[in-house]
Amino acid sequence: MRKKDEDENAHHSGSEEDRKTKATRLSAGSDDGVTWKVLILPQLECVKQSITFDLTFQPWQHAVDKIRRIQHLNTTPNLQNPGYVRQKQNSKLWVRERLGALLDCDSFIEVGSLTGKPVLDKSTGELKDFTPAYVLMFTLSCQALATQHKVPIIRLLDGSSGGGSVATYLTVGATYIPPLAGLGQSMTAMTTVPVVSALLGPVVGLGSAKAVTSHFSVMVKGLSQLFAAGPPVVKQATYEDLSKEALGGWEIHGRNGTIDNVAMSELDAFQQIKTFLSFLPSSIYAMPPVLSSSDPADRREEELVSIIPRRRTRTYDIRRLIHLVVDINRQAEREDSFFEIGSTWGRSVVTGLARLCGMPVGVLSSDCTVGGGVLDALASQKAARFVNLCDQFGSVPSHVILDFDY
Repeated sequence: MRKKDEDENAHHSGSEEDRKTKATRLSAGSDDGVTWKVLILPQLECVKQSITFDLTFQPWQHAVDKIRRIQHLNTTPNLQNPGYVRQKQNSKLWVRERLGALLDCDSFIEVGSLTGKPVLDKSTGELKDFTPAYVLMFTLSCQALATQHKVPIIRLLDGSSGGGSVATYLTVGATYIPPLAGLGQSMTAMTTVPVVSALLGPVVGLGSAKAVTSHFSVMVKGLSQLFAAGPPVVKQATYEDLSKEALGGWEIHGRNGTIDNVAMSELDAFQQIKTFLSFLPSSIYAMPPVLSSSDPADRREEELVSIIPRRRTRTYDIRRLIHLVVDINRQAEREDSFFEIGSTWGRSVVTGLARLCGMPVGVLSSDCTVGGGVLDALASQKAARFVNLCDQFGSVPSHVILDFDY
């Protein structure tokens, strides 16, 4: 018995030494500089089965699938959704179609795509639809981020864009007066970066305030309207039964200077926004983009000799004169580089952006075909607003063509 006990003790002692040696060898064998504590369990005769681990188990896969489902619902139109149907009946683009038409391909990174109200199937509990939430803080955050990172702001306005409404009352049982918390940030942004607004439908309430706090605004003919309150509110207050177009259509605001330009379609509005921003720097701290020009700097246009008549009582085409002076790209879809701003209001003055030798310039001139080029109230406001725009982004010089002697 003593011999057997000594053999067993030697066996266990050897096993302990072997385990220590093996553990030490495993620790010393790590080549990444990290010391690992290795616990070696003795192989017992009674333990024959092996322990396996399921490496394919992913505890967060269900949550990830839910997030992807919500993102898919947000980026895929629901053809049965009343809002989508109403949007198409009014010949308007869906919001994702607008982003695709305005922005560079695959350049849009959405923030807050998971914020909203899920719609679940009552029988299965599965996610059936998702209603994105409009949160005022998102707008404030975007304006603050754009100002901080010195990049332009583009607003696509369609609806009230915040504030109390009948729909809010029906949903939550109460309404409120908007605090206009973002108006101060809008004014701050306008002192730093270009701010552009596109009116793509009826713009009411807080949205109308955003539309006018912009360096450039454009509305779509026959599709956009702008007013502080809609026709039902006006009828209740003044007993006037007005349509949306009569209350705030393009013929109203396109001619009184509230909106700068009028577009023929949403795609035309997006193109005007791209053209406007192509002349300006990303902020007041940057230089404007200078493009290579195929138009030679020493080009001479013989038509300039005869375009202005000798008789001072005769008119001439000032836009044709500007076309002959600024850069010309005969291979491009748009032959001349002149982009006019405010062509439908203050019409005795012509203002716009163009390029000379590839450099952006502001063009300001009178138009003798409208009232002899006399500066009336709207024309004066138009000229002052345009000069302030060029001065705000001071690296854009102004090229003035004066002809007020009529």
